[in-house]
Amino acid sequence: MGTIGQNRAEMLLETFGSLGIASLVIDRDGKIVEANKAAEDAFGYSGQDLPGIGITTLILD
Repeated sequence: MGTIGQNRAEMLLETFGSLGIASLVIDRDGKIVEANKAAEDAFGYSGQDLPGIGITTLILD
């Protein structure tokens, strides 16, 4: 069984993934760390392609 912190992280990731609006987690350098399915659909990228892309790439495209 996982720790409370692991359970909380799993719950947050599940909630994030199921949001109906495009949602991104961006690091301090402006790079995408996580993207949900709605973001993949909105920006036309697969889930494997979005992490590491700079947010300005999406905004300027």
